[in-house]
Amino acid sequence: MNSSKASQFIYNDTALPGGIVSITIKLNAQTTADKSWEIRTSSTPFSSTSGKATAGTSRGTFTATTEGNTLDINTTDTYFAINYNSTGAVYIEEIIIVYNAGGSGTTHTHT
Repeated sequence: MNSSKASQFIYNDTALPGGIVSITIKLNAQTTADKSWEIRTSSTPFSSTSGKATAGTSRGTFTATTEGNTLDINTTDTYFAINYNSTGAVYIEEIIIVYNAGGSGTTHTHT
């Protein structure tokens, strides 16, 4: 991902099977500095647009590292957008979305 590109966020366009519990971002070792992210959630899908996602509810910002960092969300929303707030290129090792399916936390990992 790169801040100079037209679209600076990652999102899902298919609902998760339950509300979002947390999102973890772990950066690849090629990323030379910690990077800032904003998480947004919604009960309706986000759409592809230039810049950053502005719809839904902001769940806060946090700094991702090569060790990984987690933002606890605990919402019934099933759609997310992850806005890249820092500058320059970033290399993501993995993104882990934990959602609540049928009352138990089920982990969905996107790498």
